[in-house]
Amino acid sequence: MEKLPAVSIPGLKELPVIGTLFTEQSPYLFITAGIVLGAWFFMYRTKAGLRLRAIGDHPQAAQTVGINVSLYRYVAVTFCGMLCGLAGGYLSIVQSNLFVKEMVAGRGFMALAAMILGGWNPFGALCASLVFAFAQALRISLKVEIPNQLMLMLPYFITLFVLLFFGRKVKGPQAAGNIEE
Repeated sequence: MEKLPAVSIPGLKELPVIGTLFTEQSPYLFITAGIVLGAWFFMYRTKAGLRLRAIGDHPQAAQTVGINVSLYRYVAVTFCGMLCGLAGGYLSIVQSNLFVKEMVAGRGFMALAAMILGGWNPFGALCASLVFAFAQALRISLKVEIPNQLMLMLPYFITLFVLLFFGRKVKGPQAAGNIEE
């Protein structure tokens, strides 16, 4: 199977300093930027986003004013599944260029940790994801005489460390995990 070709954005790749961000990058990078911008706009600038946030905190109150809580939850979970499929596509098409059993290797835990650490905000989650991506890159590029098992553990250790010391103050949606309406 051929690897997904990298793309460059004409005009933006000639910019000084940040031009390399737009040169020979995976299309998934630009798709991710669009998703983050779109999710933020939807969540904080539309009536449907306000309703979805209200459902996350107080579903009974939202249902009292006539919002179809089940429909919003169904759409949100479906969209989440589509994003998870996109992430799996990235792993098998761009990063590894093949599919292997258990290739996700706990990255869903890191994604949840990024969402928590990012304060349940798309931009915050992106920044937290960059911290965890740095941990993954550090694991690959660090050239020290440490057993391989410890190096494989590094991103997960950093994730737990960051959650332990910085995740305590983050307040998530009050009704997260509650299936009652």
